[in-house]
Amino acid sequence: MAGVLNGSFVPVKVNIWEQPKLARAFGVFWTPTLLALHHCGIRLRETVGYLPPGEMLAELLLMRGLFELRSGRSVAAVELLRRTRQEYPGADVAPEAAY
Repeated sequence: MAGVLNGSFVPVKVNIWEQPKLARAFGVFWTPTLLALHHCGIRLRETVGYLPPGEMLAELLLMRGLFELRSGRSVAAVELLRRTRQEYPGADVAPEAAY
C-alpha cells in the first residue's frame, strides 16, 4: 500500500485537532479522510472513514485515473479506470470506474 501511495501521490498526514485551520480549509471534519487534489488545487475525490486494503487500493487507482483525466491524458486515464474494474471488480468504486 505504501508503495502505491508514495509512488503516485504526495501523501500528507494532518492531525485535525492540532491544525484545525488547515482541516477547515479543506473541509475535513472527521478522520480518516482521504482527499485527492489536483496540483492546480481542484478537489478530485474525497473519502471519509476506514477502507479495507482492497477498497483503498481500488480508490487510489480511481483517484489516479481521475487525475489523468483532469490533466487531459485520456489514454492513461482509461487504462487506470480499466485496471480499477479488472483488479478490483467487487470494490465499491468499480461501477464508477466502469462508467
